[in-house]
Amino acid sequence: MTKTRSISVDNFIERYKRLTPGQSSPLWTEQRTHIPAAIAADDWQWIATLYDRIEKNSPVAFHIVRNDALFALALVRDQRALDAFVERVRRVPSWRNGYDKSGRGWPRKLGALLGYGLDVERLEYLLETYGDSADLRETLLCAVQELVSLQEPVERSAIVARFWRRVTSEPHALAALPLSLLEIEKGLRERWTSPEPDLLGNWFRFTESFSPHGAENAAPLKRAVIEAQPPRDEALEAQIAGAWCDEMSFPNGTREVRTFAIRAQRGPVSVGGLPLECIASEPEPIVELERTARATLGALWSLFTNGGAYAEGQSAAYGRALAWRSLAGLCAAPAGELAAIYEHAEHSWFTAFMSESPWFAHVCLDVGITCTRSDGRSLAVFAATDTD
Repeated sequence: MTKTRSISVDNFIERYKRLTPGQSSPLWTEQRTHIPAAIAADDWQWIATLYDRIEKNSPVAFHIVRNDALFALALVRDQRALDAFVERVRRVPSWRNGYDKSGRGWPRKLGALLGYGLDVERLEYLLETYGDSADLRETLLCAVQELVSLQEPVERSAIVARFWRRVTSEPHALAALPLSLLEIEKGLRERWTSPEPDLLGNWFRFTESFSPHGAENAAPLKRAVIEAQPPRDEALEAQIAGAWCDEMSFPNGTREVRTFAIRAQRGPVSVGGLPLECIASEPEPIVELERTARATLGALWSLFTNGGAYAEGQSAAYGRALAWRSLAGLCAAPAGELAAIYEHAEHSWFTAFMSESPWFAHVCLDVGITCTRSDGRSLAVFAATDTD
């Protein structure tokens, strides 16, 4: 047994067994040096050993430490570690947190974790070895799209292409996603390049957000003149709100989605004066700035991937799919290929806005977005807030 393995298992196992319900996992905090060293030096077996011993001897500690140990295994670029990861995922029930009682977020999270450590060669190994396993279908689908989102050359692999065609041949939320990024998606999500990355999972970053930063130097936007308020369309509102409709991602979230028929306007419009709950109590001042279709797509992708306070998010795979659905709903694009949706969005006008209104929690995450659609006669507004 190596020194690293001895330190990690023998010196920490007793401390982990004394963990009590409600405590946070100490694995990453106490072993910030050992885990990266194990990953780099192919000395990962102690992670599996630690997992197994806690599983056998301490159910309470296992519930707390289990996920972090799996995260560590997922980062190891070794086929044996991937086998160890799959073996342990399969032999225990799906993890459920207080919000995700359905457990559907768990395979998405596992797919995201696998994506952090995979390259195309190891992805192919997983698909050839486990691609026919129904219980791993969602995890592997998400892992594929994680690599796509980081611009790995997934589309060149015949193995990946066959798997993707087979498992998305029936209706599926991810079926519309291609195995490569559109040109306008490139650069929206990047690998984290900090020399000391946050080992709790922040190995990537998004380059766009809904912040109207810079609005203080922008020209004021024209106010919209409302001609009619169409009947509420719950399906369209849910499409635009995306993951905000899901308690798993935004358990403390509040949203407002509205559409209006407006007097012809070829350009972005202000939300000032609109009958919106999010600004009703304090309509001024409103900070708002015109945004591009690409920036709006990137902000939606980031929003739905990361989730809100105390939430697991949707993974980059579902985040990408939801972002495109939301963008299509905002600009009233007909269903179709992603490129067709973006072409429609390019002929619409978007803004990001924010208000000091108490409707916005101003704690965790606040969103304000408008879309003046390409016809110049309709406007969609999506506002949301999240709090701890």
